[in-house]
Amino acid sequence: MLRNALRTRYALIVALALYIACTAAWAGQLTGKVTDDAGVGLLARVTVIQYESRNSAVGFTLPDGTFSLDVPDGELSVLAAHGPEWSIAEVTAHAGDVLNLVLHRLVDMPSYGYYGADLHMHSTFSDGTQPVEVMASACRAEGLHIAALTDHDTVDQHGLWLQQATPDFLPLRGQEITTSTMGHFLGINGPTLVSRDVSGGEEDMSPDNPYNWGGAELQRQEEGFVGATAVI
Repeated sequence: MLRNALRTRYALIVALALYIACTAAWAGQLTGKVTDDAGVGLLARVTVIQYESRNSAVGFTLPDGTFSLDVPDGELSVLAAHGPEWSIAEVTAHAGDVLNLVLHRLVDMPSYGYYGADLHMHSTFSDGTQPVEVMASACRAEGLHIAALTDHDTVDQHGLWLQQATPDFLPLRGQEITTSTMGHFLGINGPTLVSRDVSGGEEDMSPDNPYNWGGAELQRQEEGFVGATAVI
């Protein structure tokens, strides 16, 4: 009985110590706004690093450039970024501070015919961790101009994804095609599902299967294309 009581007391002491450590480590908020030279709010990524513990927090601003992050106590390094076309703002801060971070446009890539793109991403429609709207906002915050959402073996996300288009962000339809014998392939921009869910797993990428090299031809006819991502 005494031994069990001591074990219980010890467990409670450990749990209390862990609770105090966790709440002490993340005990404040950092707020502010990220803007361009003209004071217009920017979607941006904000990274906060605690100098001593190296604890960190990463978040994205709202469309008006404002942000609010739970941060550790102590001296913090705060970095705001909006992709490779823009400068990075870096300041030292503490929990409770209100920051105004200004980014400068270094180069206008589209004016030279270059566009930042990511053609392989997953959302909560398959094995990703973020919903479609958050994915689009994060892409814009990272300075991407084009992105394809390529969830596994589904096109159910296409309608919502295409609704995220803005004058400076072009979402493309995508799917990651799972095959029976040849690994995974990316289908970009084709609206039709091309997957083992359709073909029943029958040698999905073989020329004899109308859904795949077959399916690849279908993607081409629909003004899309197929590329390898994890070939067996």
